[in-house]
Amino acid sequence: MPFFRSVLGFVIAGITPTIFWGAFTNNFGGLGGWLAAFFLIGTLWYVNHHLGLIENKTEAGFIDMGLGIAICGTTNGVLTNGPMELINSLPTLILVSIGGAIGGITAALIKKND
Repeated sequence: MPFFRSVLGFVIAGITPTIFWGAFTNNFGGLGGWLAAFFLIGTLWYVNHHLGLIENKTEAGFIDMGLGIAICGTTNGVLTNGPMELINSLPTLILVSIGGAIGGITAALIKKND
């Protein structure tokens, strides 16, 4: 059952910003991005991580909502604008993956030295 709860958490985390982020930024500009991050992502983080909808075992690698949001956003772009959208997003996906790897390695080194 924890698997299905986690999938539900990732789906909610992926769909909600994809649907509502534009409404915030279209109405409030740059401030809308900050408001969306606070209200949408903050609420989703609380439900998924603090309340435990997404299961993160202490002995396992931590998987964040960003994965669900990235998959949903990329899939939405491909379904809406065609397969070229995936090709156009590859540089961003590669850089985000490199950043995630650097963050993971840094966290492991910090944890190792504790």
